[in-house]
Amino acid sequence: MANIRNDGQSSVSIDHAELIGGDINLNVRNLHRTEHLSFARASVASSHFSADLPTIPPMIEEGEELTGLYVFPINQPFTIDAKTNYLLPMVRPHVIMERYGLISKYFSFAPSSGKAQRAYRLQSDRFISSGNCIVRDMDRIVGETRLPNLAAQNKFDFSLGIDPDIVYKENVTLISSTTFYDENIRAKHTHYESSTYRNSTRDTYEIHLIIQNYKSRSITVEYQQICSTFYRIIALTTVLDNNLFVRDDSTIKSTLSLNAYDIQSYSYTLVVVQ
Repeated sequence: MANIRNDGQSSVSIDHAELIGGDINLNVRNLHRTEHLSFARASVASSHFSADLPTIPPMIEEGEELTGLYVFPINQPFTIDAKTNYLLPMVRPHVIMERYGLISKYFSFAPSSGKAQRAYRLQSDRFISSGNCIVRDMDRIVGETRLPNLAAQNKFDFSLGIDPDIVYKENVTLISSTTFYDENIRAKHTHYESSTYRNSTRDTYEIHLIIQNYKSRSITVEYQQICSTFYRIIALTTVLDNNLFVRDDSTIKSTLSLNAYDIQSYSYTLVVVQ
C-alpha cells in the first residue's frame, strides 16, 4: 500500500503524480519546496474543483525500472482531504511464501539447547519497495516484518519469533587436538617479527544434534552452525547421514524434514583451527 499524507489545513488536488521506489538518497536540507515536489503537480483544491475530479478511485500502475529505481505512475487526478492519509494499493505481486523452522547458532564446544525460529522465505514475481509487511498464514495474522527493496524473483528470509513446538539439543565432543605452526598465518603476517607468531590448534569435534517435533504435522527445519572469526573450518565429515550437512564458507548448513511428533538424531564431524 502507498500512504500519501496531507498534514495541511486544506484539501489538495493532485493533477499528476508518480511514486518512486528504491534506494533514494536526498540531501533534504538543501532542497527547496518546489524541488521536493517536482515529481508531482499539486494545487490547493476548492470545493467546486474537487467535485470535478473522477469519482472512481485512482490506481497505481505497474512500476517501470529506471536506473536502479522503480517508477509507479498514478493513472488519474485525485484529491486528499485535510489531515488525511490517502491509501492506494501499490503493488499486486504474485508472492510465494515458504514456511520453515530455523535453528541458527554460533559454534561452541559447550552443549546447547533451544527452540527453532518461526521463519519464512518470501519470493515475488516483481519488484517490491521497502516497507512494513503484515504476514498472514492460514488466513490469520501471525506477525509483521520490515521488507527491504526486493528485486523480482529474489528471496528474503525473516523470522517472526520462537516456535515452542520445535526443540533441539546439541552436544559437542572433542575427539582430538593437535598443536602446530600454521604457515597460513605466517604468510599473512610476514611484516611481523617471528617472535609474535603463535602456534595454532587443530581440533576435531563430533557434533550430535537431536531435534524433536511436537507438532501434529510434518515440518522442514533449516539448520545453521556459524563459526566465528576465532575458528577456521578445515574439514566436514557426515558419513552416517549421507551428506545432509554441507559447508558454506564459515557456516555448516542442512535442510531437515521431520514427521509429526518425530524425534531425529544427526551427527557430523568438524575439524577447525583456532
